[in-house]
Amino acid sequence: MLFLGKSEHTIDEKLRLSIPARYRLAGPSAEEPAPPMTWVGIALEGGPLRLYREEDFAKLSERYQDGLLQSADVARAELDLYSSAELLRMDGGGRVTLSRDMMDTAGLGRAVVVAGAKSRLEVWDKARWDAEEQSRRGRVRELITRPEGLGRG
Repeated sequence: MLFLGKSEHTIDEKLRLSIPARYRLAGPSAEEPAPPMTWVGIALEGGPLRLYREEDFAKLSERYQDGLLQSADVARAELDLYSSAELLRMDGGGRVTLSRDMMDTAGLGRAVVVAGAKSRLEVWDKARWDAEEQSRRGRVRELITRPEGLGRG
């Protein structure tokens, strides 16, 4: 699924975040909405909080095979990544409940922006999102106008 666009949301007092409808109502057909999704959340220090659909996260993980003879660096990186990830089950109202630790790590307040980032969603603190708006627009312009485009060279 391709995640595009952004929207502003408020995390409620129970630490629930509403996943925008356009990201969660992607069923087999327009008349048949998808069942509630499970997301994998990874909070990056200082933000953002990254959300992957569980099946997409599993596919990304399969690209890297486990091995008994992996290096200490690879083993440490896997431990760091997977131990910081959390399964977030979406309720019937389209909300996921975040942990306090996840919110603190990502630096999220109650007002947030949920932004599409190709294969994932990113949840940003609204004040930080707004503060970076000008530089983000400049980066988009540069990506679109440079000859190699978005990584094609």
